Amino acid sequence: MCELLAAPGGAVSAAETAPARWGVLPSSVTVVRVSFWVSSLGPVLDAVAAAGAATGVRPAVSGPAGAGALYACLDPDTADEDAVRFVTALRGRVAGVLESGGPRGGVTVLTAPPAVLAASLDGAVPGLALMRAVKDQFDPDHRMFPDRFGGGG
Repeated sequence: MCELLAAPGGAVSAAETAPARWGVLPSSVTVVRVSFWVSSLGPVLDAVAAAGAATGVRPAVSGPAGAGALYACLDPDTADEDAVRFVTALRGRVAGVLESGGPRGGVTVLTAPPAVLAASLDGAVPGLALMRAVKDQFDPDHRMFPDRFGGGG
């Protein structure tokens, strides 16, 4: 992989071992996924930067942008209120980008402290009523994946 990445003339190195806590997402860290059509990458990156600037939060952004996804990871020391403000601002800005001429996408909080997670469930999940109706029909006792949807169920 390093050879392929370095082929255009760059230099790439790889560590022999994974960093400590590799692959672990503790609930004390807020990780937000932004999904979008690749043609909207520039405006989505601008939206992430603007949401960060407006809220004073500096997320670390990574992910498979070429596949239409970015992950904004907030510092574990970010106050819950600041994280909620960032997610709210990011949702508003990304919605504006996607509505202004582009295909759809969204902003999803993947992991966060309980207060941030609860505050970021704003009921704006597209198709939530339909998903609940399907779950009620095929799993009336709610045994599979309890509490998968916001607000339980």
